[in-house]
Formats: sequence, C-alpha cells, structure tokens
Amino acid sequence: MNPNITQALLQRGLEVIDAVDIVEGARIIKSDDEIACIRWACAVAEHGIARIQESMGPGVTEVQLWGNLNYTNLANQGGWHEGRMLASGPRINPWLQEATQRVIEEEDLVGFDTDMVGPFGYFCDVSRTFYYGKD
Repeated sequence: MNPNITQALLQRGLEVIDAVDIVEGARIIKSDDEIACIRWACAVAEHGIARIQESMGPGVTEVQLWGNLNYTNLANQGGWHEGRMLASGPRINPWLQEATQRVIEEEDLVGFDTDMVGPFGYFCDVSRTFYYGKD
C-alpha cells in the first residue's frame, strides 16, 4: 500500500506488518471453481493460438494475426492483454516486440506471447513460435 496509508496507520497506533508471505500462501490454495476458471482461460488461449496458426497466409500482417487472439479472448468473455507481443521474420529477435503492420513472409518464424487476462480475470501466459512456409 502507499506509504502515506502506512504512516496514518502507525500514527493511530496500529501495527503494520509485511503480509506478502501470508497473501501468497493463501493464493496458492485453489477451489474447484478457480481451477475451472483457470482451465477455461487456458482453453480460450489455446483456441486463440489455433486461430493465429490457421490465419497465417499470404498478405497477413502481424497485427491481423494478433487480432485473432484478441478477438478470441473477447468473444469468450475474456478481458485484455498485457501487450501485443507478436513478431515475425527479422523482428523475432530481440523478443518482446509488439505486433506491427509487417506482412508475414514465406519461411518466417512467427513468435508471440498470449499475456492475456482471460474469462473471470484469470491470467494465461503462453508463448509459441510457428514456422510459416514449406515444410
């Protein structure tokens, strides 16, 4: 919490402790409902990943591929993405570049990271690299 809140609590005679270990310990305990939500978020991500792979073709841009992931997430009651991490060809390295209007070319690698807040606010972070071209 903000330091001014800590100061206000201390001034009122309350003890302030670091609760990170307590909170993190509680967060690892998952109910059946939470596990179902995690599975749903992962299934939505996998569906979006499949749509990216299916959509690779002549004239398709990085942004169009990434848009398939975003659309899939939103259409399945998901939330938002931490970024638009998708790069291809010479842009794949260094990593962590956001999608651009670059057209995917024959024999490109296409790398991406879902970084998505899926249904019910559950995060799913999956990275994949696909090869676009002749086998």
